[in-house]
Amino acid sequence: TMFNGLVSDSDTIPSIISKKLKENNYNYFIENFGRGGLDLHYEVSNFMNLLRFTKNVPEIVIFYDGYNDIFNKIKHGGEFFIFNFSQSLMYDENNFHKSIYFFSEHLSNFSEIFKNTLGKKIRKFNISRVSKKKKKYTVDEISQDYINSINLADNIAKLYNVKVFFFLQPAPFSRKNPIGIEKKYHKTESAKIARSVYQELTNKISKNNFYDLSKIFDSNSDQFFYDYAHLSKKGNLVISNKMYKIIFDK
Repeated sequence: TMFNGLVSDSDTIPSIISKKLKENNYNYFIENFGRGGLDLHYEVSNFMNLLRFTKNVPEIVIFYDGYNDIFNKIKHGGEFFIFNFSQSLMYDENNFHKSIYFFSEHLSNFSEIFKNTLGKKIRKFNISRVSKKKKKYTVDEISQDYINSINLADNIAKLYNVKVFFFLQPAPFSRKNPIGIEKKYHKTESAKIARSVYQELTNKISKNNFYDLSKIFDSNSDQFFYDYAHLSKKGNLVISNKMYKIIFDK
């Protein structure tokens, strides 16, 4: 959602905030570290590496999470890397199987016969092999992992004197009044689990730098999502304005 590859760069949340800062004579350089499929667990790891290697320690860091933290666990056994497998990337420790898989995928691009025979079997075998390792997470485990990640990021930020903000993102499952395609993703069994996780998070987290945006669209009758989690330009504008007010209009 932060990377947002399906809207123009100028319409992403970081770009909109950057423009608002410039309009109000703030001199900040904004960098978008968003990447498809990342959850807070991996973002904190990236944050640590950034601080280790950069000569320009950031003044402010924004984390905007929730959806992937839940669905990476529900659908992919908790791993962002397993999510990437579903996008035709596979990372695991078995290099032999990995090599066979990629070679098969390569051949499938040139031969429909191979793709629909042996290639199909190789793909199914690898998906099944990886899927067997998936762990089933409880609502409490999902929410606790998120809380642990927030606490870790918060402690690291304090060591480097970085202001850090955590935003719990809205999604179709969290809307009180889903509109259009949002309804499809609001009524699934996974959506019920996700709402339970969000409820636990809002009940347990009392940090003054944690902000729950999950119901930000409830008073509006427009559709803001174009799929299960990604925002339209209109949605990005609403989120950007709210973030800006929280961080810079105090």
